[in-house]
Amino acid sequence: MASRTLRIGLIPGDGIGREVIPAGRRILEALPKSLGLTFSFVDLEAGFETFQKTGVALPEKTVDTLKQECDGALFGAVSSPSTPTKGYSSPIVALRKRLDLYANVRPVKSVKNTTMFPDPIDLVIVRENTEDLYVKEEKTYDTENGKVAEAIKRISERASSRIATMAGDIALRRQRVRDSTGQTGKSANVTITHKSNVLSQTDGLFRSTAREALAHFQSQGVTVDEQIVDSMVYKLFRQPETYDVIVAPNLYGDILSDGAAALVGSLGLVPSANVGEGFAIGEPCHGSAPDIQGMNISNPIATLRSVALMLEFLNEEKAAAIIYKAVDANLEEGKFLSPDMGGQAKTTEVVEDILRRIPGENSLRHCQYFVDKETLVLFPSSPKHYLPTTTYFKMADKYMLRVTAGSDYDEANQKLVHVNTEQPIKISNPKLDASLTVRVQNYRGEPVNSPSSCAYFNADPHKSDLYSISFSFTPKKDINGHDLVFGNDFDHPIKDKLPPGFGQAMKIAQWFIDPGLYGDAYADEPYLYGPFLSSINTLRVGEKKEPTEMKGSEDKPIVVSEGADGDGVEARKKAGLPDEANARKKHFLKEQHLKDFTFEEGRNYSCDFFNPYLDFNDFALKLPGFSYIPGITIPIISYWDGQPLRYVLKDRSTNEVLFVIIFTLLPRHSEGKKEETKKEDKAGQNDEDLD
Repeated sequence: MASRTLRIGLIPGDGIGREVIPAGRRILEALPKSLGLTFSFVDLEAGFETFQKTGVALPEKTVDTLKQECDGALFGAVSSPSTPTKGYSSPIVALRKRLDLYANVRPVKSVKNTTMFPDPIDLVIVRENTEDLYVKEEKTYDTENGKVAEAIKRISERASSRIATMAGDIALRRQRVRDSTGQTGKSANVTITHKSNVLSQTDGLFRSTAREALAHFQSQGVTVDEQIVDSMVYKLFRQPETYDVIVAPNLYGDILSDGAAALVGSLGLVPSANVGEGFAIGEPCHGSAPDIQGMNISNPIATLRSVALMLEFLNEEKAAAIIYKAVDANLEEGKFLSPDMGGQAKTTEVVEDILRRIPGENSLRHCQYFVDKETLVLFPSSPKHYLPTTTYFKMADKYMLRVTAGSDYDEANQKLVHVNTEQPIKISNPKLDASLTVRVQNYRGEPVNSPSSCAYFNADPHKSDLYSISFSFTPKKDINGHDLVFGNDFDHPIKDKLPPGFGQAMKIAQWFIDPGLYGDAYADEPYLYGPFLSSINTLRVGEKKEPTEMKGSEDKPIVVSEGADGDGVEARKKAGLPDEANARKKHFLKEQHLKDFTFEEGRNYSCDFFNPYLDFNDFALKLPGFSYIPGITIPIISYWDGQPLRYVLKDRSTNEVLFVIIFTLLPRHSEGKKEETKKEDKAGQNDEDLD
């Protein structure tokens, strides 16, 4: 076999780019000699840190070296200033233009199917890389009505034709692979994404040019269709398995490809390649993640897949296939996963596991070179509060819960909640009267004689739920629907205790659990609220009269369902509330709909807040599964700083608290203290009214 030497430029950039790009080099060095490939490397500078040191984000030496010496390159990540910084512009955007890397290619592929996506996801987004709004020709000027900012959106026939041709080539190549491996169920297809119904000149030119360029491929069996970009976003997340190759102008392609990362669980998995004629730069889709820089917990998978993608476009498909296979095997086994994937593995451990899966003598080499060139010190291990999974389960056994409720945060106004019983806590304040019940699956806590579960969790709608906060309330005066919010808040900062990748987890929670969530986890007094009407799981509108207290039994607990009772039926209809809970929650994501609704004085409202994500038994947050893993478990106890978890109903127009439910984590009592708790509990069982 003829040997080939490839010279690869290494541009780590900023943040975790300095951790993942060395992993990319390592995977290239570990490829079996039988491929006939050897590599040489040159270290190059670019990024915001380079700009801060030299005043230039993309040195000419970097560009010249890539043009004159290199066959390809690996680019890590860049940190961008959040405010305009004179003289700075994105080095990767500049590189794409300087090297005429006109295509950004981003494959999105699942390894295992999930209940959310039972069919395999295997698609490629091909993004035009050199123009659209990214030409960065902007200006701001004053008018009599204030400042106006404008940006040029440039679409050319040449660029549109090139990118569509690239998409057609990729679709044909993917079909050849499917044919050779006997895969069925999907055929070669290119979907053109645009907004020509509004932008008839720019997007209209992209659409017509792309169709013309793809006509050649239609004669070779590639089908061509198109989607308006907003419809494309919806369908991509509803039925991703139906797509093969998606081609889009720069801005739409950027948004689609980042969003599509949610389909497989993390940006840390999604690779990309910036491709031109005979040159390719592999680039992971994630950012510089300065919050986890130097902690050795960044996910190297996107970089390793980007290495393979670069090799594909350098016509080294066999080498690329070996890397893909090793990475997929790591993910399928799931033993070494980084924290953003719900695992505990360090960056170095993930890379070592993948290296051992590459055939040949190189597979036993170790990744001991993850050093910062400035300090020559090995990156530190995970922070002390980040505990191994086995440790946090052992820690969970040492604690128990106390649940209290009251009209405000003052402990003197809090009463012990009898969890998993039909003994409601009653709360009264100047704005409303309320009655609430708390259920927790597998409960262990105070009072010590509390049932571990209850019949509520046997009801069909709640068999998978882990807890419930069920309550009814009657306003003493009208409350506008926009003012009432429900959620969590804290007394003092938690930012130092937030787990790595918290920002991405927050986006997942907003997308899959509650799109109405808003808050600031990094504030001195952190909070996370949602509009009551779009956050609460079930809402029942009752009658406008003195409510008759409903009493459940241990065998037949009160289970609130969506709907209305008595004259509440007409009130619900008049207010325009959809009949189904999910439709009602979606309806109230619009601010105007919230403002149009009124919680009426004297009318009773019943509701239930529940979910299958927060496990109070193991003190863990269990997010729904993605792609190849059954679910993501975040060990809350690993980050616990002693603060209780508070659920708060409040009026955001006045910042007035209406009631608070507090979940407090306590060390397990000695037997003597348990007996004291029993006595205290018995004495206070009939003292439940709060004013």
